[in-house]
Amino acid sequence: MFVRRPPSDEKPATGWQLVVIGLVFIALGVGAFLAFSYWDWQGRIEGLALFGVPIGIVVIIWGITRLVRDAVRIRRARRAS
Repeated sequence: MFVRRPPSDEKPATGWQLVVIGLVFIALGVGAFLAFSYWDWQGRIEGLALFGVPIGIVVIIWGITRLVRDAVRIRRARRAS
Protein backbone atom coordinates (compact mmCIF):
# COMPACT_ATOMS: atom_id res chain seq x y z
CA MET A 1 0.00 0.00 0.00
CA PHE A 2 1.31 3.45 -0.92
CA VAL A 3 1.54 5.96 1.90
CA ARG A 4 1.95 9.57 0.89
CA ARG A 5 4.21 11.66 3.09
CA PRO A 6 3.90 15.42 3.17
CA PRO A 7 6.91 17.35 1.91
CA SER A 8 9.17 18.49 4.70
CA ASP A 9 9.57 22.01 3.30
CA GLU A 10 5.86 22.91 3.58
CA LYS A 11 5.08 25.47 6.26
CA PRO A 12 1.69 25.84 7.94
CA ALA A 13 -0.54 28.67 6.82
CA THR A 14 0.06 32.02 8.43
CA GLY A 15 -2.67 33.89 10.26
CA TRP A 16 -3.33 36.25 7.37
CA GLN A 17 -3.59 33.34 4.94
CA LEU A 18 -6.18 31.70 7.19
CA VAL A 19 -8.17 34.95 7.38
CA VAL A 20 -8.18 35.23 3.57
CA ILE A 21 -9.21 31.56 3.22
CA GLY A 22 -12.05 32.21 5.68
CA LEU A 23 -13.21 35.22 3.67
CA VAL A 24 -13.20 33.08 0.52
CA PHE A 25 -15.33 30.44 2.26
CA ILE A 26 -17.79 33.11 3.39
CA ALA A 27 -17.97 34.60 -0.12
CA LEU A 28 -18.55 31.17 -1.65
CA GLY A 29 -21.19 30.36 0.95
CA VAL A 30 -23.06 33.62 0.38
CA GLY A 31 -22.78 33.22 -3.39
CA ALA A 32 -24.05 29.65 -3.16
CA PHE A 33 -26.95 30.78 -0.99
CA LEU A 34 -27.86 33.50 -3.49
CA ALA A 35 -27.63 31.04 -6.38
CA PHE A 36 -29.72 28.56 -4.42
CA SER A 37 -32.43 31.08 -3.58
CA TYR A 38 -32.45 33.21 -6.74
CA TRP A 39 -31.90 30.64 -9.50
CA ASP A 40 -33.41 27.70 -7.60
CA TRP A 41 -30.32 25.49 -7.94
CA GLN A 42 -31.61 22.75 -5.69
CA GLY A 43 -29.53 19.61 -5.41
CA ARG A 44 -26.32 21.28 -6.54
CA ILE A 45 -24.95 23.60 -3.90
CA GLU A 46 -26.88 23.13 -0.67
CA GLY A 47 -23.77 21.87 1.12
CA LEU A 48 -21.70 24.92 0.24
CA ALA A 49 -24.59 27.25 1.02
CA LEU A 50 -25.13 25.55 4.38
CA PHE A 51 -21.54 25.03 5.51
CA GLY A 52 -19.56 27.74 3.68
CA VAL A 53 -20.21 30.63 6.06
CA PRO A 54 -19.73 28.69 9.35
CA ILE A 55 -16.51 27.12 8.06
CA GLY A 56 -15.33 30.57 6.98
CA ILE A 57 -16.04 32.02 10.41
CA VAL A 58 -14.16 29.20 12.13
CA VAL A 59 -11.15 29.62 9.82
CA ILE A 60 -11.12 33.40 10.39
CA ILE A 61 -11.18 32.90 14.17
CA TRP A 62 -8.37 30.35 13.80
CA GLY A 63 -6.34 32.85 11.76
CA ILE A 64 -6.88 35.69 14.23
CA THR A 65 -5.90 33.38 17.09
CA ARG A 66 -2.72 32.44 15.26
CA LEU A 67 -1.92 36.12 14.61
CA VAL A 68 -2.40 36.98 18.28
CA ARG A 69 -0.32 34.01 19.41
CA ASP A 70 2.52 34.97 17.08
CA ALA A 71 2.39 38.59 18.26
CA VAL A 72 2.59 37.49 21.89
CA ARG A 73 5.58 35.25 21.12
CA ILE A 74 7.39 38.09 19.37
CA ARG A 75 6.66 40.50 22.23
CA ARG A 76 7.87 38.01 24.85
CA ALA A 77 11.04 37.33 22.85
CA ARG A 78 11.76 41.07 22.62
CA ARG A 79 11.12 41.53 26.31
CA ALA A 80 13.42 38.62 27.20
CA SER A 81 16.32 39.97 25.13
